Amino acid sequence: MTHLRPFLAVLVLAGLLFSCGKNKEKAHSLQANQWMLGQWEWKTPEGHLFEKWEQVNDSVFQGLSYYCQGKDTLHYETIALESHANQVLYIATVRGQNQNKPVSFRQTKPGVFENPKHDYPQKISYRHNAKGQMIAQISGVQNGKLSFETFTMVRKN
Repeated sequence: MTHLRPFLAVLVLAGLLFSCGKNKEKAHSLQANQWMLGQWEWKTPEGHLFEKWEQVNDSVFQGLSYYCQGKDTLHYETIALESHANQVLYIATVRGQNQNKPVSFRQTKPGVFENPKHDYPQKISYRHNAKGQMIAQISGVQNGKLSFETFTMVRKN
C-alpha cells in the first residue's frame, strides 16, 4: 500500500493541474460572455443607451451600441467579441473617434477587457446582477485623473 502513495499523489496533482487549466481556459473563452447576448437599454431623462449582442458563430459575438438624445444619435459604435488563439478580444469601432479605426481590448477575465495603451477608456467591463441587469463600466485615466462611467441596462428581449 505504501508503494501506491507516490503514484496517488502524482495522480491527484495531475488532476488538479488539468482542472485548473480547464478553469483558466473557460475564464478566457468567448462562451463565458454568452449571458450578454440580446438587447439591452439604459434610460435616463437625458437620453437612452441601447446595446445589442448577437452570436455570429462559435468564435464571434457582434454588437452595436448607440446613445440617443431625442432624435439625435450622440454616440454610435460597432463592437465585436472575437476568440483568437486562446484569448478573447473586445474590438470597438466608434464613429468619429480614432479615425473610425477599431481599437482592441484583451479579455483579462470574463467580462473584463483592458488596453492600457488606449487613451480612454483603458478598461471596459460587463457584469450582470441578481436583478438580471447588465452593468457596463468604462474606466481609466482621463486628463490625468482616474475616471469611470457606469451604465445599468435592462434586457429588452
